[in-house]
Amino acid sequence: MSKRAVRLREAEILRDRLRDFGAEEGGGYGYGYGYGYGYGYGGGGDFNLSRTRAVTGPPVYAIGRVEWRYPSSGVKMEVAQEIQRLDNPLANTVVLRKAEPRLLAVSNRLADGHFYLMRQLCWVLTINAVETYILQPRDSAGFEMIADAVQNSVASPNQYLDVVVGVRGPMAPPQMCRGLRLPIVMFDQIISFNREQNIDLLVFLGQGRVPPLVGVTRAHIEEALNRTTQVARNTGASDRHRALNYLAVNNYPEFYLNAADECHGTPPGLPQRDAFLSGVEVRRSRQSGARRIVDVIFAFTDNNTSVVRKFFVRVDVTERFPFLVTPWSPYYDHS
Repeated sequence: MSKRAVRLREAEILRDRLRDFGAEEGGGYGYGYGYGYGYGYGGGGDFNLSRTRAVTGPPVYAIGRVEWRYPSSGVKMEVAQEIQRLDNPLANTVVLRKAEPRLLAVSNRLADGHFYLMRQLCWVLTINAVETYILQPRDSAGFEMIADAVQNSVASPNQYLDVVVGVRGPMAPPQMCRGLRLPIVMFDQIISFNREQNIDLLVFLGQGRVPPLVGVTRAHIEEALNRTTQVARNTGASDRHRALNYLAVNNYPEFYLNAADECHGTPPGLPQRDAFLSGVEVRRSRQSGARRIVDVIFAFTDNNTSVVRKFFVRVDVTERFPFLVTPWSPYYDHS
């Protein structure tokens, strides 16, 4: 088979995969040999939003940071030129050619509604600084979610994490994001998770709790949040990971308050506890039948006596959006 025939066959395979995923034929980079199949922003073609709503696939509930990549030098220079035009309309061509897009300036332009730039950029979710998914919005509202997430993370890089909820599609072609071969996630929702604001909220809820938390401080709640966030360092693709990530982003505030109380709380008539979160386990629940339900089990070990106490919550992970089935309860091992 000739090289041209091989390239033509590769282009046909790519077209079929993208068509199945909901992309429409159009202009753009194509496969690099003139066969011209568009695959959304970053690929040069328009994304068919009416068709992408029907996309189905394995659900993803991942925690990371939304970032952008430049799919080509031309897109990078257009971003630089747009910033220069707005900041300095009299800038000459030489200045424009030397301009390097600035992180904060780009995020501000995106937040100002420069959606034509957003469609050209390649959007990536990094988890622990590792590029994990290429993101595609299910509808036009997704661009606003991306703009908000990027502006938050650029303004306060150490405070925000982004939660991406969607479905996993095929691997991206090399031309889509300048050689990045990552799974595409068609997302329905991006939530920016502010660490400090959530700690403040948990402290407020703890102060109004009945019975009140005795001996639990802000530092103890922060410790519970940090340990749980470490557990949630995963790709958010399996049922186990999705349940952990669902709990980690403060969808269930009682979890953090109970965890802090179990480690450092003072029960009535007893000395203050001195324990730590020693393990997290996810098991398929016995209640699973037509729906996929998991038990998330947390083990706490006393620093003085080494006694282990276990608690669990039950989470339904059948669909794209997990939800709580059973609240925080004592857990007893059974065969």
